[in-house]
Amino acid sequence: MFRTFPRFLFKERSIILSYPELKMRIGEGIKLRKQIVVSLYAFQEIKDRQPLEESVIIDCYLFHGNEGNLENLAIDLQKKGVISYLFFDGKEDTLLSNIASTKEELENTHEFDSYGVRLNRNINKMIVFPGTVNLESGKKAEIKKVFK
Repeated sequence: MFRTFPRFLFKERSIILSYPELKMRIGEGIKLRKQIVVSLYAFQEIKDRQPLEESVIIDCYLFHGNEGNLENLAIDLQKKGVISYLFFDGKEDTLLSNIASTKEELENTHEFDSYGVRLNRNINKMIVFPGTVNLESGKKAEIKKVFK
């Protein structure tokens, strides 16, 4: 699901440099009953513990909407060779699709409007890590389906 690093973990935005480190820190966070949120995007440069927005690595798109619309989008993307993860984040259904683009493309695309879904354009977005509990809703975030 997460292929590039560094990313941020937890609300205090701890810097994570690799997937093994991410897994280890998630385990620690669960023991401490922390909200397990991870940054949607990685950044090539970090200065004073803050990401340099111009260094964002956009390797996926995050969509919000109803499950049926998200599934339709995932199926169409799957036909183009795009891997997508339909998951419940503890509040709503979301779709994370492995689509690489630039920040400008993310901000300006309207390619997915006809599906009735909302594309997240916030490059600082943090998401609840699947398999952990969303402490705001008390519900578990979980992957419902993978489209490969």
